Amino acid sequence: MGSCDHATAIYHHYRKQVWRYLRRQTGSIDDAEDLCQEVFLRVIANSEHFEARGLDRAWVYRIVRRVVIDRKRMAEPETVALDAEPVVEYGTEPVQLLRVSLDEALQRLSSVNRDVLLLRESSGLTPTEIAAATGLTVAAVKNRLGRTRRWLKEVVIWERRAGRPGQRREVTP
Repeated sequence: MGSCDHATAIYHHYRKQVWRYLRRQTGSIDDAEDLCQEVFLRVIANSEHFEARGLDRAWVYRIVRRVVIDRKRMAEPETVALDAEPVVEYGTEPVQLLRVSLDEALQRLSSVNRDVLLLRESSGLTPTEIAAATGLTVAAVKNRLGRTRRWLKEVVIWERRAGRPGQRREVTP
């Protein structure tokens, strides 16, 4: 299979998964679309160097992670006035409250733990594929997944019981 054919097949197969992952990572549809385009431009540029060994998905997500990291490095630091009150608007639906709580909890995770969790839950990668994409061992991936899931469950449940999504409970994942 030629490199162009291979890149095209990868695009059609992983486009939606990659976009969903990027949407969760960035919180923005526009940013997800921009980053998704950058990912597949890099896939095309690097496809002739790729050796298919059954790890297409891990290879694609290694590129995805690099694109996200590059974007974060280039972004201007966010400035917030020290006396500014946080503005959080919640809908009245319990599902909306849970989504806000979960999204805020995800943002409090370390970038590695968030990546591992989203690669598994949002993109469906196996621990072996996550390890190949992140450079972690399979055991480290499984360990991080377990700890992160327990932490999220504890924090989100605590916030829901307290009735204040977004109120921080200092628990380390």
